[in-house]
Amino acid sequence: LLIAYRLKDADLSIEYTVRNTSSAAMPFSIGAHPAFNLHGPVEECFLEFEKAETLNAVLLSDKGLLTTETTPVLRNSKILPLTTTLFDHDALIFLNAKSEKITLGAKNSLRRLTVEFAGFPEFGIWAKPGAPFVCIEPWYGYADPEPLYGDIWNKPGILHLAASETFSCTHRISVQ
Repeated sequence: LLIAYRLKDADLSIEYTVRNTSSAAMPFSIGAHPAFNLHGPVEECFLEFEKAETLNAVLLSDKGLLTTETTPVLRNSKILPLTTTLFDHDALIFLNAKSEKITLGAKNSLRRLTVEFAGFPEFGIWAKPGAPFVCIEPWYGYADPEPLYGDIWNKPGILHLAASETFSCTHRISVQ
């Protein structure tokens, strides 16, 4: 695994390169867990999706596994207001969003932070309840579902890299 960070002006790109150096196929998943400080009280902050979305978040069990339960988060909207209770049941996990870009903003600030994750099929949004930050997490792969899969090769969301092959992906963080 190689990770390259490139900073240019107010833009940071993070490139992941996974190389399978073996003679057999390799299962893997990869993602990021960046946290961003909020500019103001949580109730004044919001996430703006690139596209209007109707999204249900997949809920996690108390063991951190994906359940079959979902909760509605957005209904044909681009704006998700942050609240003190939004993450009371852990992360919001999205497996079917159209957006590949999310902007963090605050009502009384012109400052914005955008996370772009073109090609990443899943992402999560999370904050520890009461914390002054939010995580915007682009992923290729996600937590195990309930019940646990015994065979990683058949796990939902897992990627397979052929012998001697390379996989690369990049996400970007921009400050405006």
